[in-house]
Amino acid sequence: MKKKALRIHRFDAVALESVVQATEFDGYVALERLFNNQELLEGEIVYAETGIIEQKTTFAYNDAGKLIAEKIFFDEESPAEEKEYIYDEYGRLQTELTHYSEGGTTEVRHYYDEDGNHTGKETIDDDGEIEERVVNEYSNGKPVSTAILDADSEETSSESVVYDEKGRPVEVERFDEEGGVRKIFLEYNELDKVSVETHVVGDDKPVFRARNTYSSTGRIERIEEESPEGLRIYKIQHDGNGNMLKQELFDGNENLIHLIRQEFNQANDLILSVQADSSAGNTYVRSYSLVYEYEYYDAE
Repeated sequence: MKKKALRIHRFDAVALESVVQATEFDGYVALERLFNNQELLEGEIVYAETGIIEQKTTFAYNDAGKLIAEKIFFDEESPAEEKEYIYDEYGRLQTELTHYSEGGTTEVRHYYDEDGNHTGKETIDDDGEIEERVVNEYSNGKPVSTAILDADSEETSSESVVYDEKGRPVEVERFDEEGGVRKIFLEYNELDKVSVETHVVGDDKPVFRARNTYSSTGRIERIEEESPEGLRIYKIQHDGNGNMLKQELFDGNENLIHLIRQEFNQANDLILSVQADSSAGNTYVRSYSLVYEYEYYDAE
């Protein structure tokens, strides 16, 4: 049976009058991905513009399709990193082992409660000492808090969640040592989609607010973001399959500053992605632009 494979070609581009066109530069293969017969990612190769392999990663799976091994190469010799993934009798990730070519192994142990909730994990160094712990708490099967502790059991960051009567998160409080406390308030529309997201820091003054508009089918069409840097507006178009065809980013004066355009084939595979930036308003003049072409083929 033939295996499915993908090449991603990158092109430099210029954009004139909001239309992006590839230049005479032929581009180069930026990335190759190989999938097995179950369409699971089996290998990935990242290329430099010169064609030299920058990084190669291989993946292996068990009969249940769960990832059990990963190897990362930066040259054709031995892998720089080898990762093992071990599962318990219920198919839950139990242990992650990362072996480094220069020596040393990092172990991550995962823990679950009797209901199967992921209650936390510990990162163990070569000497068997805990480098970091993550502790998760649940209520009625929903995560309500997460805390990250350092080697001295000091809390470095945390997150807590409050839900409404429908089980939707309506308030999130995040803490980290650098940024302090940030509260996020969420409001919903009749489709149970987030319509307003407000971030508050310190003295309860909003520092960010996003207002989302959706189509009748629940696909997001417009995002208005307010922050101290000003207003940013995203306009988004989808096809009938829910694929994003175009995303435009405007400043508060309705000047187009970033564009993403995508095309898909009849199999619903992405075949073209265009990205362009402009600081000159609606007309692009040799702005920073990239074109990615996606080539699907069969590999033996």
